[in-house]
Amino acid sequence: MEPDQSDHRCGSDDNSLMPTLETIDANLRTALRFFGEATGMGEVSELFGATAISSGLDYGVFNIALMNGRVVGERDFDRRLDECCRYYRPRTQRWSFWVCEDLLDYAAKRRARQAFPAAGFRVISRAPGMFAEKFLAPKFKLPEIECHHVATSGLRDCFGEVT
Repeated sequence: MEPDQSDHRCGSDDNSLMPTLETIDANLRTALRFFGEATGMGEVSELFGATAISSGLDYGVFNIALMNGRVVGERDFDRRLDECCRYYRPRTQRWSFWVCEDLLDYAAKRRARQAFPAAGFRVISRAPGMFAEKFLAPKFKLPEIECHHVATSGLRDCFGEVT
């Protein structure tokens, strides 16, 4: 064992600056809520053990279901998945399920591999969790942002084509 030294080569032992899984998960949820609030046609609904974020648009990536907190066991997983399916069933819009696999216990992960395909879902990506301890300063002066009012239908159509 190494001696207890505050100046050892590994740096500080203070892990309070490192985010927890729950902190990163909460940050993602806050960002995703934007889709339920952006169009004026959407909503964010708290369900049993889950959150449904509906944009009001028929675009699956903007209509999101998320399980809240840790999921323990197959029954817990099934109950939450069923709750989300019941929420979106009467709506005719496509929707997606965002899953943080680290919040599922072993039984829930095993069940997810069976239940999602049975419910008509398929994996479209496995994004890595991302965290930056700090941002570096820009290497050059950033340009000023110019904002213009879109007042004509022609100009609005040009912006509407940008995706």
